[in-house]
Amino acid sequence: MTQTLEMERDAALRERRATIRVACFLPASYQPHPPGSSGSGRITSLCVQGLGLLGSHNTQEGAQVVVQFFLPGEDHNLRVTGVVRWTEDAPATQEQRFGLEFSNLDDTARFCLEAFIQGHLHAPQPLRGINRRLHQLRHDFSPEVLQAARFFVAGIVLLSLFAWVIAVLR
Repeated sequence: MTQTLEMERDAALRERRATIRVACFLPASYQPHPPGSSGSGRITSLCVQGLGLLGSHNTQEGAQVVVQFFLPGEDHNLRVTGVVRWTEDAPATQEQRFGLEFSNLDDTARFCLEAFIQGHLHAPQPLRGINRRLHQLRHDFSPEVLQAARFFVAGIVLLSLFAWVIAVLR
């Protein structure tokens, strides 16, 4: 069997799912269990049974991995453990894709995942991209940078309001 046919067959097998999966773009960190070297990446798909991740650190099929990430609207990060079921190199970005099947998912994490998936399915299509980008920006910058940006925007608004008042009073 040629490599292309094998890849197509593997992709078809991965698409047979019993649960709903949503595409997403969520920053995440992960490390093998027991702890060793860690990696960072982006969750590209999510369901209550597992996730797809594009990451910076190579993992092996069968490895147990701990992943931490934030869901939009949640104040705390989710920490899930799972087993790597498939891997695929992404040569264009020097990263690796892998599929993680959750093991021992606690009730709180399951509830958060189900709520996120249901909310994501019912969101209007254009808003999904906007929400994903806003969520990504929230995690791309430190709280100090975000606070400085808020002060900057507030200052611009106040200066504009002040200029408007002066123009009206003249």
